[in-house]
Amino acid sequence: MHLITLILLNFFGFFNSSSGLETTYFVKDSFIFEIRNDSLFKISPDDYRIVSYSKLENYDNIDLLDYETLNYDSTYFYKKTGGLLYQLVNNKIIRIDNSYDHKLHLHSLKFFYNNQIHILGGYGFFDRRKDIVYFSDLKKEWFSKKLKGIFPERGISEINFHLISKENLIFCGGLTYNKLDNSLTDKVNECYNINLKTLTTQKLSGTLNKEFSNITNDYIQIGDQLWVFYDNSLSVLDSGNLSGYSYPLDYSVGKVIGIIDGEIYFKERNSSINSSIGSIKISDFTKSKGSFVEVLSNPFNSLIYLLFFTLFIIIIYFRKRKNSIKKIPLNFLSDGIMVNNIRFTDNDQWNLVIQQLKENNTIKNDELLNLLQNNNFDIGHQNRLKNTLINSINQRANHLSNQDLILKSKWEKDNRINVYFLNQEYFKF
Repeated sequence: MHLITLILLNFFGFFNSSSGLETTYFVKDSFIFEIRNDSLFKISPDDYRIVSYSKLENYDNIDLLDYETLNYDSTYFYKKTGGLLYQLVNNKIIRIDNSYDHKLHLHSLKFFYNNQIHILGGYGFFDRRKDIVYFSDLKKEWFSKKLKGIFPERGISEINFHLISKENLIFCGGLTYNKLDNSLTDKVNECYNINLKTLTTQKLSGTLNKEFSNITNDYIQIGDQLWVFYDNSLSVLDSGNLSGYSYPLDYSVGKVIGIIDGEIYFKERNSSINSSIGSIKISDFTKSKGSFVEVLSNPFNSLIYLLFFTLFIIIIYFRKRKNSIKKIPLNFLSDGIMVNNIRFTDNDQWNLVIQQLKENNTIKNDELLNLLQNNNFDIGHQNRLKNTLINSINQRANHLSNQDLILKSKWEKDNRINVYFLNQEYFKF
């Protein structure tokens, strides 16, 4: 009799009927399961045929449309408004909490960490929460964890997407209250990191890019990657840097059912209430096929890049300008120095100083004083005579070329000592 019923159900297409009834799907033991009406169907992922079915024992007669299906270590049903928690044990829906329908967790984020069900944020009684609650298997009750650090100060709900990376929960987007008017909502356009061990929170740098600023159709974490579905597109993101690659799809993923043997099974999104089931082979998507995307854009980083780019352009400009400078030839002849075929000077001291600077590249102040041989005078007067000589040389150079010939700077080994050198930027020797 059971076999005949299965044949009839498959023959009449009960699984893909358009009866207009909402169904609940989940994956377990490499099969797709569907709860419809008061029955539990086990479905083959290969051809979507019904393998077996059983009568669903719903002792409290709960309406699963009022519950969110949580497929973790077991299959749970959590009241969308909060509090009540049921577990599917074989074909029985059994209540496992000692709580009550407190109506505080509408549009909250559910996640599984450290073998416990956790809930972040949510809306209820004209307020948005800013804590995490977790379910204690021992006491069968919910307990709150207070967060500390940077977090939306007026609470959060309707988070766009999240992922777990080691002991960190990262979530992006959502809704919060307007700071000036509690009757209005503001979109959260940032991502936050919560350390689930220390409960410290911080806001990640940057704001959400346009393609990630709205709630997804659905998403699923696979290892260190987050697969995010928007209408007819898929983005595969690296959990470490929230960037990855986007792929166009020929269909629209409405609800992710689960993963079986390297394939993501989903309920396709279309105009009908009871959409068909499809699958995506994970190995078909590689980085080389997609276009690069980032979840967050950072205006500060953009400014840094702009500054570096501007600095780079300036450096290139001055290098080109320097290379384009036509240097003034300074010719050293046996009877003197010529600049542009004009005799620079007949002064022997001038010629001596310029010749020594050419041969030695740099000369320290005391070496230059010894070269000038004004030792009969005190050191102060020697320096004055030296400065007068250099000024005279530079005046002559400016007259012929509009540039100083002799420059000075501090000695790199001792900033108290001046060193002198020839201006090789504008003169060639």
